[in-house]
Amino acid sequence: MTNSDRHPPAPRLLRPAAALGLLLALVLGLGGCQGRPRDPAAAPPVNIVLIVIDTLRADHLGCYGYFRDTSPSIDAFADEAILFEQAYAPMATTLPSHTSLFTGLYPLEHAIVANVGDGGQPFRSRAGLRAVAELARSDGCTTAAFVSATPLKSVCGLNAGFDVYDQPRAMLRKARETTDAALAWLSAHANARFFLFVHYFDPHVPYQPPPPYRALFQTDEELERHLVERHVPPVIHPSLCRGSVSTVTRQATNLYDGEIRFCDEHVGRLLEWLRQRELWDNSVIVVTADHGEGLNQHDWPQHGRTWNEQVHVPLLIRFPQSGRDWPRRFAPLVSLIDVFPTVLGQLDLSWAGAFFEQARGVDVLAPGFRERPLLAQRSARDCGEHGGPLYALTTRDWRYHYFEAGRELLFDRLADPHELQSVAITMPGRTEELRRQTLELVALLRESGKRLGAGKGGAVQLDPELQRQMEALGYLSGPTDAKQDDTSGSGALSPATRPDAQPNRP
Repeated sequence: MTNSDRHPPAPRLLRPAAALGLLLALVLGLGGCQGRPRDPAAAPPVNIVLIVIDTLRADHLGCYGYFRDTSPSIDAFADEAILFEQAYAPMATTLPSHTSLFTGLYPLEHAIVANVGDGGQPFRSRAGLRAVAELARSDGCTTAAFVSATPLKSVCGLNAGFDVYDQPRAMLRKARETTDAALAWLSAHANARFFLFVHYFDPHVPYQPPPPYRALFQTDEELERHLVERHVPPVIHPSLCRGSVSTVTRQATNLYDGEIRFCDEHVGRLLEWLRQRELWDNSVIVVTADHGEGLNQHDWPQHGRTWNEQVHVPLLIRFPQSGRDWPRRFAPLVSLIDVFPTVLGQLDLSWAGAFFEQARGVDVLAPGFRERPLLAQRSARDCGEHGGPLYALTTRDWRYHYFEAGRELLFDRLADPHELQSVAITMPGRTEELRRQTLELVALLRESGKRLGAGKGGAVQLDPELQRQMEALGYLSGPTDAKQDDTSGSGALSPATRPDAQPNRP
């Protein structure tokens, strides 16, 4: 049975014609569907386990329809969880996206818009802007985090609220080591009420899966079809923010998929440990990603931009058995800012109210939830002319990209899911409507950021060793290890079929 047999695609959705005022009310969470915590005495305490796999594209997992067997453990977990088909990151950059996940706010509100050292500032907790772990700990919850790479080290500020914040001494560690550390902590705290965050970094460059995963996936006809459908060029050469060496599509994709399969094995170890220790049915377990990866699609090897493949993320949530008939698949648009409002909206936790008061995100499982457009923005990292669109607005049927006045793109998500042919020129009315919605939403979020004191802390300068680590991971201006030799023998795509050849694409 194929993945598409197990998980049929969602039906084609009708195009709504909502008024702008109602639309913005939905986007800003004013529709009364945020959810509220129930009586804390109504149910026993529940643990929360958050698993984030850095740089994981949703469309490279079997449960999201991928043709390769990259994720057997995650796919098995998906069979017991709610699978959110259209989950989006507000930014395809590690620290800003995690900060949005932990605070329930857009980057324009919390003001973390790049990684530390890449022009970004660390998260600084303050009144009205608390990370979810801080609120959990304030209620007596034991909190622990196990992160796998430099972009989330404690200098970045997301250690706020964690009793234990375990990080690698070097620039990164592999999934096996992170899982070992998390399991050692769990063994000592299994009887506590806990909030556990486990961060994996393996699908991020440099793609270096260990044997046998390094050779597990080879270029074949299915991969060729996958690349042709998306108009992916065979190689991307160096330029600002694209690394200092060439990225070869087929080998990069094969190694990326090997990293996912390796990481999946160790996510599976963690999940199986929870199951065997009888923590399965008193823990909420979330599996997601901070963002996806370009893999040369839209001429971009890594991430930081607003294209669908960079911001569409997997999101799976398993709640303890409660007699409620949870949906198996959830089709409406959701954001990473909705994750903790949704989790807390289903639980009886005394500290949840403080998070709801802060969060822009909403409980998408609450009665009366109404789907709304979602905003994404590019990283504030300076990529010069290669920066790409500044903002993207995703609706049920459209993806609108805004560069600046007079430079914009519009894609029909149903007819053109890979964003290959802009229709901005041929649909000026729809383009104008989405431009207005996008810019009005940006203005409102900026005003919210001012009220929260966004941007007052300023950027920090990394010490030389941390700066070297960030450069080695492809940030700042240093090298990456993304180059592979192209042994596929495939030629370049015709310029007429390349996405950068479409009308009104800058």
